Amino acid sequence: MGSPTMEVWAYPLDLAPLLIKAQAGLTYFLLTKRARFGFLMMMAFRPVDTVVVQRHLVSFDRELT
Repeated sequence: MGSPTMEVWAYPLDLAPLLIKAQAGLTYFLLTKRARFGFLMMMAFRPVDTVVVQRHLVSFDRELT
């Protein structure tokens, strides 16, 4: 099984067009696509966010990050 972050980007297959359009900005996205893109970003970066918080709280050795 791959990384959860990679799975977020790989499935479902209709995410590629969403990511390509998002590169130009979210201004022209319908609210539903803007919300979906926001949730995609949250899912993709949650593991990184967790590491940053844990490091800040000194829950584990800094050398591990």
